[in-house]
Amino acid sequence: VADEQPPPGDRLWQPQDDSLIAIALAGAGLEWAAATVVDRLLIAVADGRIPRSAWMGPAAACASIVGSEVGDATLRRHGDIAVSVAAELLSTAAPTDLVGALLDVVAAAHGASAAIDAASIKPQGPTPCSIIELARLGIDLPKTYAPTIDDALDGVARRFGAHDIGLSMVAAAQFGRPFDPIVPIRALAGSTWRWPRDGCGDSAHSRAALLVGLRALCIREPDGTVDLVPGMSKAWLGQNLRVSHLPTRNGRCSFAVRWHGARPALLWELEPSTDQPLTLTCRSLDPTFQTTEPRGEMLLGEPTHLVES
Repeated sequence: VADEQPPPGDRLWQPQDDSLIAIALAGAGLEWAAATVVDRLLIAVADGRIPRSAWMGPAAACASIVGSEVGDATLRRHGDIAVSVAAELLSTAAPTDLVGALLDVVAAAHGASAAIDAASIKPQGPTPCSIIELARLGIDLPKTYAPTIDDALDGVARRFGAHDIGLSMVAAAQFGRPFDPIVPIRALAGSTWRWPRDGCGDSAHSRAALLVGLRALCIREPDGTVDLVPGMSKAWLGQNLRVSHLPTRNGRCSFAVRWHGARPALLWELEPSTDQPLTLTCRSLDPTFQTTEPRGEMLLGEPTHLVES
């Protein structure tokens, strides 16, 4: 958890950058560490070190920890500040999937009646900059935002740093933009397997950007479903993979893809945190597959749509 403020040598760092670290830690199931970073973010908001124009990151970070015991305790401790940053994002650019989590932030910090009031906030609509920032934070975005992300990717195509690689991985998962991250990640790491950022030879923020992007390639949770390997593209055909105990909103998920000739076999196991049935899909490999079984295996159809892409 990036304790040094600012990180040594990082000429780009701003206090709100720690939002990405909180989201990466929460996505990895490290709730206590994520809540520690959110605590630091909200203190920086209260002290005026994070301007209102940059509250989007802290708001998304609050949304990433809500619902956990340590996360809700952190939000209650900051009360008005947590509500303010959540309301700021609700009033500007929150996509549908994020709205519920932000209302939960308000409820955790100030009670159910405050959340009811917050639900009446009418958003002004996103700007291109806010759309790109939400994507970099790994927030699930509607398809209508894809052209803005495409424009952003066109602008970074020849200068792949960790944050640009992370954005490309998110775009691959959410909008089906083909991207093989292995080569740029390996090139970025160099011979020392460190993750640079401008002036900083090994940046926690770069590592967080890559982790958020990698998680996006592994799993999406749109509309109450769990969609596996949404970032699968032609470059991954024939490659086996395995993911263990990945945290989701509804419990932990483990899965593997094994190839039998041209057809992939999917093995999965869900450890649900609720009694509600959960729909699991794997749309990038087989758009017809879905199941509510918590564990199993299935030989999927040949992904000809990827072969022809």
